[in-house]
Amino acid sequence: MLEQLSLFDPAFCQRWRGGSHTWRPVHEGGFDQRRYRLEPVPEAAARRFVAEHHSSRSFPAARMSFGLLEGDHLVGAVVLGVPMHPAVLTKPFPTLGLGLAAEVSRLVLLDEVPSNAETEKSDVMALQQPTPF
Repeated sequence: MLEQLSLFDPAFCQRWRGGSHTWRPVHEGGFDQRRYRLEPVPEAAARRFVAEHHSSRSFPAARMSFGLLEGDHLVGAVVLGVPMHPAVLTKPFPTLGLGLAAEVSRLVLLDEVPSNAETEKSDVMALQQPTPF
């Protein structure tokens, strides 16, 4: 019998490929951020990557797209998008202007990227100098 895994179980992280999900044990870790770089990428490249690898096969209304690269190989994409409602971000951050408000709409990593990359690269993104949209 198959066991249902919790989406909130810290022992596993979920990945998607070709519309099917897999679970990666977090303890396998091994993510070394020195092997990767996060760079802005053209929306068209992010759109192709997300459409191929995300479970929804859709691309959100985007403000900015980043690619996770290992060498010259695109292994992930992060799409900062327009929130469904302005209050999603302006309510908890009242001084944030609507022109700067963005949410992580898609975060897609290939299975070959070690577990915990989602957390590591999100931290790096948050620490980078803000870029105006």
